[in-house]
Amino acid sequence: MGTLSAQQKNFLIHNALKKARRLMAENRYEDAKLAVMRALDIDRDRPETRKLYHEIQTLLGERQGDLITYGEHMRQLAELRIQKDIAEAHQLISMAERDISNGKYEDAIQKLKKVELRVEIGSNINWKDVPKKAHSLLQKAEAEQEKALIRAQENAQRQAFAQRRRQEELERQRRKARTDFHLAKGTKAFENHDYRAALQHAEAALEIDPLSRIGKDLYSVAEKALRNAAGDSYLAEKAREFKKFQEANEEKKIPYTDILVKPDSEYWNRISKMRAKESGNKVQKDPDTLALEKKLSELRVPKGAEFTDESGGYAEVASYLGKVTGLPILVTPEAQEVIDSNELVLTMKLESPLSVRNFLNLMSTRSKGEVAWTIEDGAVLLTTKAKAMGKPVLKVHKIQDLTFGLADFAGPQIKSLPIVGEEAPEDQPPQGGQIGDPIKMIDPEVLASLVQKAVAPGTWENEGVSIEATDANLIVTHTPEVQERVSQFLDDLRKFTSSMVNIES
Repeated sequence: MGTLSAQQKNFLIHNALKKARRLMAENRYEDAKLAVMRALDIDRDRPETRKLYHEIQTLLGERQGDLITYGEHMRQLAELRIQKDIAEAHQLISMAERDISNGKYEDAIQKLKKVELRVEIGSNINWKDVPKKAHSLLQKAEAEQEKALIRAQENAQRQAFAQRRRQEELERQRRKARTDFHLAKGTKAFENHDYRAALQHAEAALEIDPLSRIGKDLYSVAEKALRNAAGDSYLAEKAREFKKFQEANEEKKIPYTDILVKPDSEYWNRISKMRAKESGNKVQKDPDTLALEKKLSELRVPKGAEFTDESGGYAEVASYLGKVTGLPILVTPEAQEVIDSNELVLTMKLESPLSVRNFLNLMSTRSKGEVAWTIEDGAVLLTTKAKAMGKPVLKVHKIQDLTFGLADFAGPQIKSLPIVGEEAPEDQPPQGGQIGDPIKMIDPEVLASLVQKAVAPGTWENEGVSIEATDANLIVTHTPEVQERVSQFLDDLRKFTSSMVNIES
């Protein structure tokens, strides 16, 4: 056995030295040195091996010293790697400290997480104080980042509130300027006995500010003057009143040097409550939702995107959209159930870029209304149509101005007019009397049916949704978005019917 072992040993050494000489001939001295080290692992006392090792050291320009075996060499390399990893960890910690000082919390967190990952991988390395220091700094960076985010949100809210206040003040000033303009014109027209022009300007002022006392008074007096129902003394007195108002209004435009005092908190609380009452069911969207809606319109699904029977499942398409746009697009369990039961698949290829909003609408259309999308909690949700609509709310829409009856009156009969000083018979009024019954412009039930056909058709049969018409009100239970659309529809209808009345008159 001893002879066989010696032969095997000699064979391995011979092959290692042979390989080393071949590598030396190719000028690969580092590789040749490693081959000789393997031979030294077997027998470090053999003269031939030692001699070749020193020759290679000379060729490499190294100082000849103690022999190093391959195993010792690998241990040295491992130790160097450990020292390098520890040094890099300390460097990353120092850089993270600077990032925290400069407010770059996200960069600091990424560096410290990288250190923790290295510590976790090299669990057999003595890292000394590196893990404890990295963990402590990571907690500090995350806490500071959270505080910075809160400060940024509060600052953004303050700026948005200040901007909203400025816009409201500008709008108030614009409305007042327009109201004052029409009142000034109307007052001037009234002084010049142009009562029709005064009436028109009063109507314009009341349309802008329905609560204007002067506007109401001017309208009433101008209307009476047109009907010759007021005496000259009454009209002269009203003209003087309007003149005083105009002078007082002009005086308000003269700047004074008094110190302006900002409204106190009680004032802002009071007008905020008034604004809340007037807002009705209008949907108030938070800044995050508005920002996400903007991204849906700006970001594009790239040209060439293709979906087949294998890759066009709605869940896979939603995942693809999230990857290419970076937006949080999720599929709800209800939608997934509908997708699976109907085997919904999107097959298409985009020939040009398409906005994410239009792409989502296309997905909803291709699903034949089974799937819809909405924004909730900062994410885009693919869900069922009923879920996307939101929770119904109740709102009463006033329609009395649309459904009131218009009566027709006969003209006066000259032969039936009473002599001065006599009273007309009760059964024969001088104006001729009403002809027939009042005719309604729009029947309440017809109006309710018209709303169902024009606003969100196909949704009025959903659970919790209803519409009921009375003579004066339209009682609607639907989502806030649909309530807004109903209000807009009624406003448009008012403009249309007003045009019809003006044309007939």
